[in-house]
Amino acid sequence: MWSMTSDQFDLSAPRRGWDAMRGPILTAALLTLARLLYLMFWCPYTLIEDEAQYWVWSRHLCWSYYTKGPGVAWSIFASTWALGDAEWCIRLPAVLASAVALLAICALAWVTFRNTAIVTRTMWCTVLAPAYLAMAMVMTIDGPYVACWAVAALAAWRAIMQRRTRWLVVLGLAIGAGVLYKYTMLLILPGVVVLLWKLRRSVLKDAASWGWLALGTALMLAAFLPIVLWNEQHGWSTIRHLLGHLGVAGGDVAVTQGSGAAGAKGAGGGWHYNPLWTLTLIGTQLGLVGAPLVLAILGAVHAYRERMMNPVAWRTTRFLLALALPMYVFYLLVSFAAEPEGNWPIAGSVTLMPLAGRMVVIGWEDYKRRLQDWRSGPPPRPWSGWFMPWPWTAHSALWAATIVMGVAVGVFALRLDLFSHLPVVGKLIPMGRLTGADQMGRSAWTMEQELLNETGRPPFIMAAHYGRASLLSYYMPGHREVYCPSKLTPGGRTTAWDFWPELDIEDPALLTRPAIVVGLTREDWQQVFERVGEPVHLAGDLKVDKQGHPARPAFKAYGFKGFPVGGIPEPLTAPAGSGK
Repeated sequence: MWSMTSDQFDLSAPRRGWDAMRGPILTAALLTLARLLYLMFWCPYTLIEDEAQYWVWSRHLCWSYYTKGPGVAWSIFASTWALGDAEWCIRLPAVLASAVALLAICALAWVTFRNTAIVTRTMWCTVLAPAYLAMAMVMTIDGPYVACWAVAALAAWRAIMQRRTRWLVVLGLAIGAGVLYKYTMLLILPGVVVLLWKLRRSVLKDAASWGWLALGTALMLAAFLPIVLWNEQHGWSTIRHLLGHLGVAGGDVAVTQGSGAAGAKGAGGGWHYNPLWTLTLIGTQLGLVGAPLVLAILGAVHAYRERMMNPVAWRTTRFLLALALPMYVFYLLVSFAAEPEGNWPIAGSVTLMPLAGRMVVIGWEDYKRRLQDWRSGPPPRPWSGWFMPWPWTAHSALWAATIVMGVAVGVFALRLDLFSHLPVVGKLIPMGRLTGADQMGRSAWTMEQELLNETGRPPFIMAAHYGRASLLSYYMPGHREVYCPSKLTPGGRTTAWDFWPELDIEDPALLTRPAIVVGLTREDWQQVFERVGEPVHLAGDLKVDKQGHPARPAFKAYGFKGFPVGGIPEPLTAPAGSGK
């Protein structure tokens, strides 16, 4: 095993996998229990827009969806079908996925470095990373996707580096399952393919190995079928959505890159680049992963510098980097054409966690040696060494930052509402995204009842933004169906709602009916209805525009006429209450 003093790999060391994994197993169990109890009894947050959206998807089960595969909707459907529609039931798959991810990452640390201390430090680097804390509590695609990536990385090591080719089946299943949540799961394949090709003579050395590879590949491709079938039936519309992120021709938004670009972003057409896109991407990775990301980079540099003395460590490091780098390189390239979201490359950090854990162990040994020398040697000169009058090291500083930031974020995030009224800090907390949706739903229901009493006809509910439509659908009593005509509104784009016949806004049965509409402006809605009332601020909605008006006001609307051909024209939005 890795010696704590010489940092050498002893291949004759006994296998103690279960001993090394006792800590992670116990930690995962306790964290899962604690998180479930918190979500069930003490969580002050309502569903965020993405969580509510995926819950709506789960009520309209499809083979796939416009923006993503069906994994997140199927997971929520299974959880809510078994346990009910409570908020914690919707978030349960995220809690379970976080436990799977933690165990798979720690198992990866064990099989790669065979050192219990490294496994323990890897566990804490993972548990304390801000992004991993969030993924365990919020049900988006990221938690299950990261879990699939971690299982795939573990299976890849077992199958390729340890020549246990039966694990190729697990690898294929993990990649296929990950794609159902997020298409960029495919970015693990370049590293896997390169490793398989380089080691093919020792890995694929007999017919049985080729058979396991064929079976794993077949299972992976089979998992793609729901996405392929849905897109084939809908004109490969998901490709338009993905191209829309880049702002290129063929996407579902206005073209901002390439020969067809025009307007403020296009600056007269052609390609343009904002360095802030790349800098923001790098900065968000440091913020989401924290000090473990820097520790992992230092760990890779350390392994490279000592590759001649410790070739096994360098081989292991190359494997871990081979699975991580395609993700980061891909989004780095994307940042030259558009601004990526900070969470997009998060799965790339999975195989960096064991490198961070190893660097903490090496740094701790270095710190103990420095401390011993400092105590036994002559008094040090002030501000010597690492700019401190004591034997501090960069590694120990980063490890301390990991603990302090992780604990602070973990505790602080549990009750952000308690800090939202503080000066300066309170303004930075987006409480409008985290709370109040239940009040908003009840307020909209009250408006609906008033409109029903006024007109004697049952109103329908319509929101211009998918997030607001989702929250209303969940929090209005009875879980109402809410229409979302986003693509027909100024600045809007296609959503999953446009593929559900039961929520077709062009249904003739809706004509002449009253409605509660949310978002846009009164002037916009007057093109769609015979008459529109004054804007109303829904209770619990904390979003306001620069003038202090409701950012997404609600209106009572009378006599639905249908949308103009091509949707509501862009120039007709007004400053007050102009949000979607």
